[in-house]
Amino acid sequence: MAAIELGEGEDGYAFIDRLITSKMIEVKLSSPDEPLIRVPEALACAVSKRLEDMCKATSNRKFVSDDIIPMGLWNQRPLWSTFVEWLYTKRISACRRQTFFAMWTLSEKLIAPKFTNAILERLSAEHGLSIDVSNDAELFFAHPANIEDMCVSAWELADFSPEEKAGLDVTAGKVLWENKKRLQFMLDCAAYPGLEIPGVRSLYNRVDKNGVNKVVLTSRLLQNASGHLIGPPWTHVNIHKYMTEEPAIVEEPVQTGLASAKRKSTEELAGDKERSKKVASS
Repeated sequence: MAAIELGEGEDGYAFIDRLITSKMIEVKLSSPDEPLIRVPEALACAVSKRLEDMCKATSNRKFVSDDIIPMGLWNQRPLWSTFVEWLYTKRISACRRQTFFAMWTLSEKLIAPKFTNAILERLSAEHGLSIDVSNDAELFFAHPANIEDMCVSAWELADFSPEEKAGLDVTAGKVLWENKKRLQFMLDCAAYPGLEIPGVRSLYNRVDKNGVNKVVLTSRLLQNASGHLIGPPWTHVNIHKYMTEEPAIVEEPVQTGLASAKRKSTEELAGDKERSKKVASS
């Protein structure tokens, strides 16, 4: 998706010029038996702020997956493969069970909002009509048997540093959700069925022990009880609430190759026509 968008954009020639001479980023997975993940630096850094910052900090282009995102027991290869697949195409592999949550985690750690939103769109397209989570095993993240663990995991992975810098008291329910869309989504997955679900009751009764703040959870329960959501969070009408604002991709001007050739032909077009007229009339 990113390659197509960048290649066909206003600065497409500039991007292609950079792409054909780009260095390759290599990502080593935790398993020694897994092959390296390779992706052009120009492409990866155009969509991932994390990879861009890492490449700016060092001339080395060989990274370890665990340094980018501690994936724990998750299988890293299919997650990175999905990222690479999306970079080159418009496809996102089917979001099944915990893989969806893991892909969202990867996209957040990469600081790749376009990738994040593509994952959410794929999730909604696949499960947008699924309402009864208790009968839909594919909705692993929202199933009553898993909802507590998924909410706790999302809380543990959330970045509360913006609240600390702003002097906001999270224990009083003061949360900035813009950088915690995944946590917001999971809490709403719990709040949608409410306390009638055993997993949600367990989450609510154990918040002091599992780390999730009771005031924050109660706030989501009350909001959704008052009509914040029409249907579950993953439906088409609600999924946009959890998407991340996508910054415009701006390519720096490149003065060589295809990019300069394009600019030259555009800038000199009028002059060429005028010279042709003079030659024809002489």
